Amino acid sequence: MVQTYITEDFREAVKQVLDNALKGKETANFEFPLFTNEGEHVMVLLNSSTRRNAAGEITGVLGVGQDITELVGHRNNLELKVDQRTLKLKQASQYSRSLIEASLDPLVTISAEGIITDVNEGSIEVTGVAREKLIGTDFSNYFTEPDLALAGYQEAFEKGSVRNYPLTIRHKNGQLTDVLYNASVYRDTDGNILGVFAAARDITQLVSSRKKLELRTRELYEALKKEKDLNELKSRFVSTASHEFRTPLSAINFAAGSIKKYWSKMKPIMVAKKLDKIENQVLHMTELLDDILLVGQAESGKMRNHPLTLNLGNFICEIIEEVYHSSKKAQKIVLVDTESLKSTDIYIDEKLGRNIFTNLISNAVKFSPNEHQVTVELSSEKEHTIISVTDFGIGIPKSELEKIFMPFIRGKNVDLIQGTGLGLSIVKEAVNLIGGELFVNSTEGKGTTFIVKIPKKQL
Repeated sequence: MVQTYITEDFREAVKQVLDNALKGKETANFEFPLFTNEGEHVMVLLNSSTRRNAAGEITGVLGVGQDITELVGHRNNLELKVDQRTLKLKQASQYSRSLIEASLDPLVTISAEGIITDVNEGSIEVTGVAREKLIGTDFSNYFTEPDLALAGYQEAFEKGSVRNYPLTIRHKNGQLTDVLYNASVYRDTDGNILGVFAAARDITQLVSSRKKLELRTRELYEALKKEKDLNELKSRFVSTASHEFRTPLSAINFAAGSIKKYWSKMKPIMVAKKLDKIENQVLHMTELLDDILLVGQAESGKMRNHPLTLNLGNFICEIIEEVYHSSKKAQKIVLVDTESLKSTDIYIDEKLGRNIFTNLISNAVKFSPNEHQVTVELSSEKEHTIISVTDFGIGIPKSELEKIFMPFIRGKNVDLIQGTGLGLSIVKEAVNLIGGELFVNSTEGKGTTFIVKIPKKQL
């Protein structure tokens, strides 16, 4: 058997364990070092128990020793690693704290699970939440778009960092702060990721300035577009007005010249016809000027809506009668009222309403010269009174439907039918002004229906 020696530091302790056993006090799992005569260091796990005879008297001590040298070595290595890891974490924590304290912008550290582990004063100020209440919470809770914040955080983990991620932080009082979110991972000395540094640069004023600039840019664009549209409108006006004025002026000049030249030879009935011709052409020019003035008022925002309650039957029948006679009874205008709405009221500005339906019914008569009927139909919805005007005339080409409400625009298929191209523009402006809706259905060669929805009076 190899001679063993207890190290001097543990001799008294081992002796005490054995003495305790002789006194009936057993000891378990007592560790102490031994040296063999070869000088090797051995760790022993000692368990001591009392030996007794049949009478129960103590006769000796049984000591069982187990070599745990390798086990202790593993344990010591593990404890060393734990101590080193703890030291590194402490150092990393101290480093992150120094960075947080040095930052003027809101800055937090976030764990791998997305939980806030530390914050600075800037973070407290921008969220309105105390430090102790911020720490331990999900960092994405403080953004208006949590999913976007999490996406930026995940990107930082995957790429190591993320720069200038636009987000908005919500203060507990509801105030919003636009920020650029910059994040990067931080590691221990072995390169292991411990978490993320996240800083938020306040760009609220920059965003506000950018929005103002964008608004101003849009305003300038709209102004330029309006100027372009106005120039096109002027061009169309010059072209249309010169044509529309030249024709009646030529007719007036010719009629007046004939009267002047042949006055003494003309019969009274011929003079009357010439004078009627002059009168009709003057009336046409007056209507053209009225239309131009109305378009000018619409363009300048001077048209006003002053609705009042009118009897629907009286309102529409009067307009039908006027158009019927002004067109020299060229077309039969039929009123369809299957819902018996003539006795009900309509809430509309009378002048705007007359502009709408005089133009629509006159156009229906004008652009269906070979037909014998124009239909005006009354119907109703919960919130609207509906008046539809249908003709069975030349219709509108599909390619021109989008442009028919623009001033001085006339269809290519109107041929020599007299008109200014202003009527439907006036109708559209008036319908918009009364808060109504305007729809058109048309098939070239078969006819057109205009549908006007007029809001009912809100009680």
